Amino acid sequence: MIIHRFAARLALAGALASFALAGLAAADGGMVLSLSKNGNALYVYDADTFEEIAKYPVGVGPHEVVTDASGRYAYCANYGQQQPGNTVTVIDLKEAKVVTTIDLGELRRPHGMAEHKGKIYFTSEVAQAVGRIDVATNKVDWQAKTGQGGTHMLAIHAESGQVWTANIGGGTVSVIDPGEGDDAAAQQIDVPGQPEAIAISSDGEHVIVGDNQGGTVTVIDADKREVLDTFSVGTMPIRLGFTPDGKQMLVTDPPAGMLRIFDFEKREKVADVAVGRQPIGFIVNAEANTVLVSVAQDGQIVEVDLASHEVRRRIETGPVPDGIWLVAGETEVARQPAAAQPQAA
Repeated sequence: MIIHRFAARLALAGALASFALAGLAAADGGMVLSLSKNGNALYVYDADTFEEIAKYPVGVGPHEVVTDASGRYAYCANYGQQQPGNTVTVIDLKEAKVVTTIDLGELRRPHGMAEHKGKIYFTSEVAQAVGRIDVATNKVDWQAKTGQGGTHMLAIHAESGQVWTANIGGGTVSVIDPGEGDDAAAQQIDVPGQPEAIAISSDGEHVIVGDNQGGTVTVIDADKREVLDTFSVGTMPIRLGFTPDGKQMLVTDPPAGMLRIFDFEKREKVADVAVGRQPIGFIVNAEANTVLVSVAQDGQIVEVDLASHEVRRRIETGPVPDGIWLVAGETEVARQPAAAQPQAA
């Protein structure tokens, strides 16, 4: 018995030593964070090499992920599956550990997330609301009702701090000013069909909203809060964004398997890039001039060159990847030992 205990202690010490030897490493090009909806996990990759750095357990059915302003702490919205989720998992990427799981109470089905001035904003479909987490305390410190069905994705205006949400069931976009406190009232803007994707232009002048039903994008004047234009982009514009210079609009279209690229000012298509089955979330890597696309049905992240519009690389990741985030620049991060790294699905 003593021999067995001694051997077990040696094995444990060896495992800890192995992790310690792995220690902190520099991810020169930053880190890519990828949430696996069916794997209930967050995968972390080196943005340059696509080497898997670590994998962390999160809650059931995670959909979206962001980091705090420092890029050290990842916040994962646990949407749930059959049962609505109501938690956010917080991971310290530098210390390689789950810090806490935040209980959101009645703010069930958390989804869209964004960081702004030390706060993490998120939507709650069930509560028809937007909530806010203070990163200093990891507690919800504010919430406001949209009063609209399917409050799903959101975007934060960089200057005003106003929260813009797309409401799938309501056929509306809500605008809320958190500066008004808990009594902040949402202004509703009618848009076509079933709005889900939402983004704000880099100059802050325009808000764009995708219609899953009609395959269009609606452009809203952010200051006047008026619809300016609606134009066709494909089948189902489930996520929207812009290139770093703001000149081109990016669209993922799951039924078509496409990343679509448009000249935003002219409202004209520049390119269609076939990325795979069911592309959803994406993030732009401005330093590399690429966009990283989560291709859900293929279980891959696909890197597309924004200059040539060609696929550079594909990486196998967890089952049904969706939410994706990039921590840019050289980053100090804990690496799991190679022997302990899980195999990508």
